[in-house]
Amino acid sequence: MQTVGVDLAASPQGTAMAVIDWSDEVAEVTALVVGIDDQDIVAAARGASSVGIDCALGWPVDFVDFVWQHARGAPPSGPDSGLEWRRRLAYRHTDRIVRERTGRWPLSVATDRLGLTAMRCAELTARFAAAGVRVDRSGAGVLVEVYPAAALRLWGIAVPAYKVDAAARGEAVAGLTDAAPWLHIPAAVESHMLRSADAFDAVVAGLNARAHAIGATTPVPPGAAHLARREGWIALPETSLAELMNARRIPADRDGRYGMLEGFPAEEDAVPDPRREPTRVGPLQLAPADAPERWRLTMTREETEQCEATWGEWVRLAQRVLRLDALSRDLEERGDAWDRGFAAGQATASDEGAESGSANPYR
Repeated sequence: MQTVGVDLAASPQGTAMAVIDWSDEVAEVTALVVGIDDQDIVAAARGASSVGIDCALGWPVDFVDFVWQHARGAPPSGPDSGLEWRRRLAYRHTDRIVRERTGRWPLSVATDRLGLTAMRCAELTARFAAAGVRVDRSGAGVLVEVYPAAALRLWGIAVPAYKVDAAARGEAVAGLTDAAPWLHIPAAVESHMLRSADAFDAVVAGLNARAHAIGATTPVPPGAAHLARREGWIALPETSLAELMNARRIPADRDGRYGMLEGFPAEEDAVPDPRREPTRVGPLQLAPADAPERWRLTMTREETEQCEATWGEWVRLAQRVLRLDALSRDLEERGDAWDRGFAAGQATASDEGAESGSANPYR
């Protein structure tokens, strides 16, 4: 598996790209480039399972509507005005979610210099689309919006000023390597990360892309899907750095359907029930019980009669359960489709006097 991280800037000079190759036990940063144009990014990302881009993929819908009305000479619609109204224009729905999760606002794509980079990002995503890559700003395709500074904070590597201070950046790099001993960073690459915050962020973006590829980032709420497809959606990691290497499943195709790490198994291989795999969030672990069709919730940090966790951990556990349920239902549907196709093929073989037999890999 390969993931790509892109720390995008308004021009190629400040743009960095990292390529991370993943195997069963280790991951390695195999390429790190600072100063790269759109065409080379698209070419280098061919074959990647996930491409994390550190840039807003869209603008707030309220801001877009406001600019359109203003261009027509129409007054702002609605009775709102003042600071709160302007703030609603400035930030996307995903920005507000990030604020709730991390305590900090992302840069406003509508009112900050980030807008220049977002214009370039629009060109970059158009190049990806022209190359045959599905572009979905909500993250349902190969491309996904990431926020390295927020990811580091959620991973417990919160080092202020690492973007502008070399000593702080050295602390952040050390924190990353300590938290992810399975990540092989060649000496030349590490030197580049220490010299350039753009290079460091590109590597973090590549790690965040892995989290998204294995289905371990903040999902788009069902009621916000229409906004995410227009505004973009920041895929905050919902798992630890250690779990990036321990992950078992990733989306098998560009439509978000799930499979094994290297794609769907061959027909002769049975697909295991995803619900039978333990899932862990913070101190909570949900695992199969001894009795069939029963699951046990346990604490992984200490023995206690009561199971306690933060509200956010309960929410993330529920999200994981819903993901596994969706995966289980998807495999069941695939099994039904396989049965129908097999039955039709068997009927044809019977008409032709041939014998056919095969086990449904999804059962």
